[in-house]
Amino acid sequence: MERAEAQTIYRQGEEACVEVLLRFARLEQRLGELVARVRGVQAVTNEIRTIAESISDNDLRLEIAYGIYGDPMFLNLSMTTMPPIHIVVENGRVTLVGRVHTEIESRRAEAITQTIAGPSRVENRLEVDRR
Repeated sequence: MERAEAQTIYRQGEEACVEVLLRFARLEQRLGELVARVRGVQAVTNEIRTIAESISDNDLRLEIAYGIYGDPMFLNLSMTTMPPIHIVVENGRVTLVGRVHTEIESRRAEAITQTIAGPSRVENRLEVDRR
């Protein structure tokens, strides 16, 4: 099954922006076409790209996922069907994408990731719910 590693889809007026990193190329064109069909969307900025497969990147992604979702702060998230923290690894560089409830959760996920991957190889793009 095709799976997006990270996705950002937002709409500003009549324009939609789609930023998706895919592990397989099959959905790349189809996803842009689907967004273009959303009512009211006149233009689509398509920033969809495919991440090259790498055994070392996959191993690092799994190690970070076990580190984050094995942490007591995130145990409740590990039980969900679609955990909210996406770990994108490309050429050894890690980007955390998704949503968390608090700034503390964001910083904890970043700290765990930095311990595993190294501080200079991590970008934290987690968004904090403001509800």
